[in-house]
Amino acid sequence: MKKNRGKNVNYKIFIWVSFTFIFFGCTHTDPNTPSQPSTISGQGTIVQTDQEGGFYGIVMDDGIGYRPINLAPRFQIDDLKIHFEGELVSGKMGIDMWRKIKLMNIHEQNNSNVVTITGVVKFIELEGGFYGVVSSDGKQYRPDNLPENYKRDGAAIHFQAEVMNDMMGIQMWGTSVQITRVID
Repeated sequence: MKKNRGKNVNYKIFIWVSFTFIFFGCTHTDPNTPSQPSTISGQGTIVQTDQEGGFYGIVMDDGIGYRPINLAPRFQIDDLKIHFEGELVSGKMGIDMWRKIKLMNIHEQNNSNVVTITGVVKFIELEGGFYGVVSSDGKQYRPDNLPENYKRDGAAIHFQAEVMNDMMGIQMWGTSVQITRVID
């Protein structure tokens, strides 16, 4: 009976040591390995992912993914090109393969073809009729892909669009745009 008890103690120690390594991980720092910088900056693209209930991440041009813990709603736009600077919250990648980062500075990359417009939808009775948008500053826009639920005279709309400089239409009214996102 005493032989079994000794085996049980050894078995319990083995289980405890195994659990400790699995749960806490084995950490060894190689003094020849350079440490990861705590401040990251560069260009990237905001991407929306469905992982862990969905979030917006930043994928840098070199493919590394960061998960900002403080991304402002105005930057939560899928495929938005940005410049950013942030501080790593953790140098380790999480289970979701994203490094957590606290943003210190972020701004949209200058893209003269992208505009954000707040305005009112108007039905224009030219060339058979179409819907246009008159912005709050009085500029006229002709979206080629206005969502059906906004196709009514007087509807308020806030959206982001790409200016289609090379597009000409028979309407001869407003600047042609392709809506990329309606902002609620």
